[in-house]
Amino acid sequence: MKKTLLAAAIPALLIANASAVELYDDGKNSFAIGGHMTLQTEIGGGDTEVTGNSPRINFSWNSDLGNGFKLDSRVEWGMTDVTGDDSDVLFNRLGYIGVGHDTFGRLSIGKQWSAYNNASGATDTSIVISSDALHTYDDHGNLGLGRANEAIQYSNAFGLAGGKLDFVAQYQGTNSGDRDDDGNVVEGGKDYDDRYSFATGYAFGDTRIAYALSTGDVDYGAGFVKTQAQVVSAKWGNYGDGLHIAGAYSWAENVRGADIDSQGYEAVVAYGTGNLTYAVKHQYLKQDDQRDGRTGMDGTAFNQSFATVEWNVAANFVPYAAYVVEHDLDILDSDQNPIDNDNRFILGARIYF
Repeated sequence: MKKTLLAAAIPALLIANASAVELYDDGKNSFAIGGHMTLQTEIGGGDTEVTGNSPRINFSWNSDLGNGFKLDSRVEWGMTDVTGDDSDVLFNRLGYIGVGHDTFGRLSIGKQWSAYNNASGATDTSIVISSDALHTYDDHGNLGLGRANEAIQYSNAFGLAGGKLDFVAQYQGTNSGDRDDDGNVVEGGKDYDDRYSFATGYAFGDTRIAYALSTGDVDYGAGFVKTQAQVVSAKWGNYGDGLHIAGAYSWAENVRGADIDSQGYEAVVAYGTGNLTYAVKHQYLKQDDQRDGRTGMDGTAFNQSFATVEWNVAANFVPYAAYVVEHDLDILDSDQNPIDNDNRFILGARIYF
């Protein structure tokens, strides 16, 4: 498949495109089904659990509109409790329509991968665990950090000094669904004002550096406060093909709750040879509670390291194994008890549709 300058420069456009079955193609319009089923067994702390690891299914419709304009669209559902008997299994992951042009860029609307993810996704590479320390998945739909709800995006890319410069601008409107009849935010609810996000990256050779910002006001029940996350990232090489190194650092205000500042980082080193990919990753997140009289919210909130190996038996079948070292945390759980974590061994497999 030939990638345009725009698609090649903006990784957010290509997420979840690892495999798909094309059901229809008349040379102008195409329809495909994609996604994956991923199941794993986790052994740790004296327990053994069989779970799904973010399985999903998607349908994509693409069209050549002529004069260099191309339409892309996707609807995707995630699946929960695929190993149990819960009848309410599907939830919405994506639903968007985009129109792009190599020169004029791409405009898209709907629930889609965010501008923020254009930078934070640099370390979200292995199957076993995602980027949990960069605020990417903290209330990510409403805050526009992971998969942004009801978002409008414009993206483009340009050749510059032998490399490629790309950017994404994103807007989300107000969301006041958590207020009662008197106009007050319900207990545990939130009210979101307009949100604005921007990301930019520069790629040259096998190296890419990126920055992203997502900002806006959120009312947690005591008035609106600025709720903002920023991230910088850098990567070298391609995951699964020789040596790959990536790192990212994120800092945020009020994203993890009112009056909480937080900082996190992730680092990945991977090496792919033949049909095997070996990787090690460390993730760390610390939060600082700015509010007096509240306990259990200060200190390390996320801290783990893992080593993993993925075996590409075939293009659509990847067994994997990992060992995760979970470090104890400083914050307390909802019952104000210390959080003690157990190391665990993971054995799983992914089948791409």
